[in-house]
Amino acid sequence: MAKDPAFLFYYQDFLVGTSFMSLEEVGAYIKLLCFQAAKGHLSKDNIIKKIPVPMWNNIKDKFLQDKEGNFYNDRLDKEIEKRKVHSEHQRQNAKMRWQCDGSRLAMPLENENENENVIKDKKDFITTLEEVTAYCKERKNNVDPNKWFDFYSAKGWMIGKNKMKDWKAAVRTWEQREPEQYKSGKTPAKIRVLSMRASKYEDTNIKQSLLSDGYSEAEIDNAMGRG
Repeated sequence: MAKDPAFLFYYQDFLVGTSFMSLEEVGAYIKLLCFQAAKGHLSKDNIIKKIPVPMWNNIKDKFLQDKEGNFYNDRLDKEIEKRKVHSEHQRQNAKMRWQCDGSRLAMPLENENENENVIKDKKDFITTLEEVTAYCKERKNNVDPNKWFDFYSAKGWMIGKNKMKDWKAAVRTWEQREPEQYKSGKTPAKIRVLSMRASKYEDTNIKQSLLSDGYSEAEIDNAMGRG
């Protein structure tokens, strides 16, 4: 059987999972995912031939190691396997339908996963970036939807100690007084640190990443509780 040339890409999950990566890290991450889909689990030697070692050190927490010591992204492995099972299932169904009535129609995996994805989105997200963007345009406000979405998704959609119930009300609140630290165009260092620690980044890698994104040592040390 020919190698499958594609895998499903859940862009909302990807945007949230990489929201605190630099553009270079996002590019390196996508490149390794593509090589994994094409070649299977990757050895460290193979990886560092494709991306710089410091870049690998910053994103390696997105990968697990198998028994042979090779690296792989667990979510991608599961999606590839799911696609294989689905393809075989559809092949068998098409064969049966062909024998019965000459029809060889098969349902795309995207449609089969539709209900599952709707449930997952409702569980993980209060709203979507697209909805926030549309609402801000509708109200013609000065709220940056990307900053708003990154801020609350990093906080787990919490307002203080309570789960957000009305995201539109939260947008309207930002219309009245958008936090000063967001007017600079940068996500606060503390939010970056909390998110990266939640993703099990080491503090040395967090500091290196923030420095490369233009944060001062004082900002970083204060965000890490060292100030």
